[in-house]
Amino acid sequence: MEFQILYFFSATLISLALFNISGARKEGCDSPQYLEIGKTGVIQCNFRRDFYGVLWYKSVGFELGTPIIKLFGNKKSGHGYTFGKYDVYPNGSLIVNNVGYLHDRIFTAVKVGSLADDPVYFHINVTTIVKLVRLRPSIGVCRRNERTCYTRLEEASELRCSIWNARPAIALQWIARTNRGDKTVRCSLETKLHNLTHTSHCTIAGSDHHSSLLGLFVCKANNKHGLLLEDEALIFVESNGVMNELLTDKPSEVMVERGSLMELTCTEGKPYLIIWKKITQVDGTVEVLTYGAFVKHTAYGKMYNNEYELNSNGFLVVSNTKVQNEGLYSCSFQNEVYENMGLFEVIVYVPAYPIVKGCSLSQYCVVEGQMKGNLTCSVTGIRPPVQLEWRIVFEHQSSLITFTERKVIINQNDDVFDVRLTSTYRIQPSTDRVTVECAVADTNIEALQKATKFDLLVTASTGKGVVKRLWTHDGIIISIIVGATLIIVIAICLVACLIWCYCRRKRPNLQRPKPAQHPTPTDV
Repeated sequence: MEFQILYFFSATLISLALFNISGARKEGCDSPQYLEIGKTGVIQCNFRRDFYGVLWYKSVGFELGTPIIKLFGNKKSGHGYTFGKYDVYPNGSLIVNNVGYLHDRIFTAVKVGSLADDPVYFHINVTTIVKLVRLRPSIGVCRRNERTCYTRLEEASELRCSIWNARPAIALQWIARTNRGDKTVRCSLETKLHNLTHTSHCTIAGSDHHSSLLGLFVCKANNKHGLLLEDEALIFVESNGVMNELLTDKPSEVMVERGSLMELTCTEGKPYLIIWKKITQVDGTVEVLTYGAFVKHTAYGKMYNNEYELNSNGFLVVSNTKVQNEGLYSCSFQNEVYENMGLFEVIVYVPAYPIVKGCSLSQYCVVEGQMKGNLTCSVTGIRPPVQLEWRIVFEHQSSLITFTERKVIINQNDDVFDVRLTSTYRIQPSTDRVTVECAVADTNIEALQKATKFDLLVTASTGKGVVKRLWTHDGIIISIIVGATLIIVIAICLVACLIWCYCRRKRPNLQRPKPAQHPTPTDV
């Protein structure tokens, strides 16, 4: 019994809920409604199931004329139904089998609740539409369906945004997007009707887009009919005179080691508009690497070269620098306070040590030779190519040796260089030893400022100088350890001998017993 009561109570609640839901839905037909040309469309209505009938007309007013379709109970009639142009759903919604531009009009639905009720009239404003092939508004200088693009414009150039073959016509406007918000830019509007569709243009003059070094402009469409997937297209605009002004400046040199991280900074603060380019110095060709706009909490931009990255602070980043990344770079930026430009010359270097012929990096060398002879120093696998020179280490020896007949050979091996210096030296008779070093000269790259030091020793031998290799640092340490160990072992042995001798000397003397004397026969 309790179960039956609970079941009845639950069923009652569900029935009431369903009744409230159906009752809450508004009866009638919404207006306006949109039908796509060339498709089957439905003019949606919602009548209660107990209605007596519904009549549909392609007109409005007191004289409706002949209905195109009628529905009474389950029976359908009318010339529109007979010729297959229209149909009707049981809830009273009108089906248009092939939507055309002539259906762009007001339709009237007359609902008859019962024979005793007065008819109820519903007027529906139907707009026929054409779905667009393009996903968003189209900016003239951008590629088709490109949401964000970049262009460099002259002051006299126009910037045009368009919507092609739309029905109904879609209104357009230009907006300048900044960190302070959107600002409407005046534009010239033009709309053309062709084959029942509308093509709209919104054009801004050069004076309206050329007021700043950089700008982010948005073409915005009034997409109330839902014909577009997105209602905005963006373009990053740069003044064309910027590059000419920039190339007159002296670039800042940036030294980056091959294989390391490269970061180029255009401004100390965070920009909200920035663009980076690489310039070919031979012919002045400009390659746009990346541009970015950081407006409030939204970032817009594009990378044209995957070797580079643009971080949130506007830095141009290369994680693994190659020799190919060497060259001239430019940037233009705009922040909350001002706008400016920058020019950078990136030099990719590869460090290497100079080596005197016969020496190695792990050894200090003494070169034995005559009063006059030749010395050779080389550096292998270095970039950029450098100059080598001989230096006298100690100032008081500067007059004791001279170098002449300098001969330099530079060979390129892929991206690096081999440099060799050979010179003739002459030592004064007043000395037999001079400390010299072979060093990299005339470079402002600190990592390349290397030198190798050696002693040039005059001997009585003749012929070419030879290299005498002395103890290496590790060999000296090993020799010291071995010598110290031997000394300690010898000292321990000496101490042991002394102790043994001392102990023996302190031991008491034991008298041996004298042999017993026996009487001789003469004593008997």
